[in-house]
Amino acid sequence: MNKSIRIILKTIAVLLVFFVGVHLSYYFQDFFSNQIIAIFEWFNHIQFIFPKKFNFHFVPNYWDVAFGLCFTLFIITLYQKKLASVMVNIILVLVFFSIGMVSVSTLDAYLKIWECTACEDNVIQLNANDINYAMLTTISTVLSTLPFVIKKWLWKRKS
Repeated sequence: MNKSIRIILKTIAVLLVFFVGVHLSYYFQDFFSNQIIAIFEWFNHIQFIFPKKFNFHFVPNYWDVAFGLCFTLFIITLYQKKLASVMVNIILVLVFFSIGMVSVSTLDAYLKIWECTACEDNVIQLNANDINYAMLTTISTVLSTLPFVIKKWLWKRKS
């Protein structure tokens, strides 16, 4: 096969994986928003006020792009690996993402409590749209993918 055709096919495959990642980010937005609210309520003294007509506002597009890029980079790191290694890496990225989500959300919740000047007994009432869901999920996504990308980069450098 011609080298230029190979490059074109690889580029199309990478773009396809990126678009699948962006599509998955749209699919998971509500789930991650609910998980962040649960983390805020579980680990902290935060009560949420939900309007009658409430929609999560996951407006910033950087979450979609970051998830698409991280998904693409993660798939590239899995390229030409054995099935057992792929499964272990998928489990690890999910564990890293969960740890990152809990850590970043808890830190953000404590910062909101510390900023509150009119709180009674460290209980704060927030509107559910006061949380930057996109930022929290983007940081968690990048933190979960970063170890695999660094490992792949270091491995390529050694050889």
